[in-house]
Amino acid sequence: MRSESWQSLMPSAAIVESETFINGHPDLRWRHAGLDAMRKGDHGDAFVNFEQAARYADKPSQAMVAELYWIGHGTSRNRPLAYAWMDLAAERGNRLFLVRREYLWQQLSEAERNEAIAVGQGVYDRYGDAVAKPRQAKAMRRHQGSITGSRLGHVGNLRATSQIGDAGYMQSGIFPDMVTGELLFDRRFWQPDLYWKWQDEVLERLASEPRGLADNSRR
Repeated sequence: MRSESWQSLMPSAAIVESETFINGHPDLRWRHAGLDAMRKGDHGDAFVNFEQAARYADKPSQAMVAELYWIGHGTSRNRPLAYAWMDLAAERGNRLFLVRREYLWQQLSEAERNEAIAVGQGVYDRYGDAVAKPRQAKAMRRHQGSITGSRLGHVGNLRATSQIGDAGYMQSGIFPDMVTGELLFDRRFWQPDLYWKWQDEVLERLASEPRGLADNSRR
């Protein structure tokens, strides 16, 4: 599974890289950092950042943790734990992760399968949606309350500029350097139920692309 695939799961670079947005979305902040580390070839830092994003119910980051465990990049190779993490990534039934999970299962020995089942509950206890979604929702609500103009219910004239600059894995030149508050504070990015729905829809679109599922058949 290639990290470049996840660029399509991010809002535009100008939105994600704005301090205003990223402070309220620790899932994307840590995923963004993990992708940047992957681009630089620093798998150890990537693993740490993806694991942090995983604490906030970020399914792509949970899948990347699984992949790094599977091949032993940035951490010790652990195939049973890799499967447990991919099972977690597939928790919402996304085809992209379900296909990959089943592929990993087929590669495990009987002993590894038993171990994967044994360690899986601990992974869910710490990173499953039941505990991770509330963490993310709390961060979103906390920061949304500090949005400029939010007490008046109007942010349309607010402007937010990218603070980080264009990252190499982003689609350079496509996204604006400045976005309106109306876009930055779109309800789908701040209301938890709409946010999960938006993310799941994007993941399903990615799964429908030939390359999306083809990447999962490798290794």
